[in-house]
Amino acid sequence: MKKLMIILVLVFAYQAQAQILSKSSYRFESEPLSGLKSNSITDIVVVDKDTIWVGTGKGVSKTEDGGQTWLTFTEKQGIGKGGVSAIAVKDSLVWVATAFDSVILGEHQAVGGGLSYSTDYGKTWTHIPQPLPFGNWTIVNNVTYDIAIIDSTIWIASFGGGLMKSSDMGKTWMVRPPDGYNFNPDEYLSHRVFSLLAVNDTLWVGTAGGINVSYDGGETWPTEMMFTHQHGDFPISGNFVVALGLQKLQGKQVIWAATINAEE
Repeated sequence: MKKLMIILVLVFAYQAQAQILSKSSYRFESEPLSGLKSNSITDIVVVDKDTIWVGTGKGVSKTEDGGQTWLTFTEKQGIGKGGVSAIAVKDSLVWVATAFDSVILGEHQAVGGGLSYSTDYGKTWTHIPQPLPFGNWTIVNNVTYDIAIIDSTIWIASFGGGLMKSSDMGKTWMVRPPDGYNFNPDEYLSHRVFSLLAVNDTLWVGTAGGINVSYDGGETWPTEMMFTHQHGDFPISGNFVVALGLQKLQGKQVIWAATINAEE
C-alpha cells in the first residue's frame, strides 16, 4: 500500500509538472517571435524612417529601429492562418489579411485566411473570419489583396469578394462596388478588386477593369473618374491594376499604378 501511494504521488507530481510546462509553453508562444521568419515578402508599410511593417509568408513583422531587430506575429499570436496578403497601418491601428493554399478537387486554390487587427500596435490581436459578400459565398479564391483605412471605416479589396467596407471594426461588412452596378464579378471586371489607396477622403480602387476613384469616402463614384487602357486622352498602361501608390512631391501629389493586361 505504501509503495502504491508513493507511485500515485509521483504520477500526480509528474502530471502537475507537465501541465505547468505546457501552460508556460503556451504563454511563451503567445509572445511575438524574434526576427524575420520568412524570406518571402508580400507587402511593406513604411510608417517612418525607423518603423516598418512587413508582410511575409510566415506572419507579419515589424521593426522600430530601422531593421536592426524584428518582431514577428503569426497564427500563434492571433493573426489568421497562412501568409500575409495585405497590411494597413494608421496610428496604433494595424490590419492584416492572410491567405493559404488548399487542394480542392485535385487543384490548388487560394483561400482567404481572414483579417486580424490590433489597436495597440501589435501587442494584442483580434481575428475575423474572411468576410463574405453574401451568406452562401465561399472563401475559396476570396483573398484580400489590399486594405485601406479612412477615418473609422476599413476597406478591403478581395478577389472573388469584391470591394467591401466595415465601420464597426469588422463586425459587419457591406459590399460597395466602385460603380453604379449590382455586385457581379462574373460580369463586371471592375468588381474584381486588387488594390486600394486612401488619400484623406479620396479612395482609389484598382481592379481588373481599370481604376475607379471616389472623392467622398466611397459614397459616390463619378464616371469621369474611371480610368482604363481603352479610354481617355492619357490611358493607363493596362486594365489589371495590381498596386497603387502615392508619391508626395513639393506642391503636388502623384499617383502611381502598377498594371498588367487584363483580357487583351
